[in-house]
Amino acid sequence: MKKIIDNPHYHIWTDALHLRQLARQTPDQWDRATYVRATIIMAWTAFETAISELLNAHRLGLRFRQNLDDAISNAGLPALNWGSGIWQEVGVLNQRRVDYVHRTSFNIDVMADSSAADSALKTIRDALTDLHAKANAQSPPWLTDDSDRGWMGSAASKSSVYGTGIHAGVNPESPDTLRVVYRDARGEHVHGYHPSSADPEQLARQLLNGLNTPVSYIRVYRGKLLELDWPLRMRGAP
Repeated sequence: MKKIIDNPHYHIWTDALHLRQLARQTPDQWDRATYVRATIIMAWTAFETAISELLNAHRLGLRFRQNLDDAISNAGLPALNWGSGIWQEVGVLNQRRVDYVHRTSFNIDVMADSSAADSALKTIRDALTDLHAKANAQSPPWLTDDSDRGWMGSAASKSSVYGTGIHAGVNPESPDTLRVVYRDARGEHVHGYHPSSADPEQLARQLLNGLNTPVSYIRVYRGKLLELDWPLRMRGAP
């Protein structure tokens, strides 16, 4: 999935997805447990802040259940069932999160398996979906993101081949020729030269849809003048 990070909740959610993938990839049980704990904490942050925004309720963290019940009541929404189903799972997850953050000196099991990260993300995804449905609001699109490449190592420093396309009949030196460029970990590259009549935004979208590497921006120039500038927030981009 191509990730365009367009809000803070999604940014933190991708942190959690990334950490979960690291937990899956590492052969070391100590590293795995570290990534799992961090996954749960980061995913909860995305969860709690998304709820705060949806219900216009702040400082939910202390006495989370009571504060959320109050916010639900103030919003005129149906009460949550903490005794079964998804909100019971949320209560269990919050207890685990609190243990990791505040109670590690009380013989808490900190050596969790990567399946605990999978379970936490699913619980948060289902709970946010349920809460948005109760509020008659659309679930945030970033909730559907459930993948990450994890550790990329030194892949960015390996040899790569870049091609530049020149549309038939286009002179790259002409002052009204459109030049599409992007920047990845290796630097800025010219993707193609296009006639002046082309739509800059459509050219940028075509490039974005075809990319298989994280980029920090796509730009379209008309000659030497900047016609379109798309800054992009992608995990792994420079």
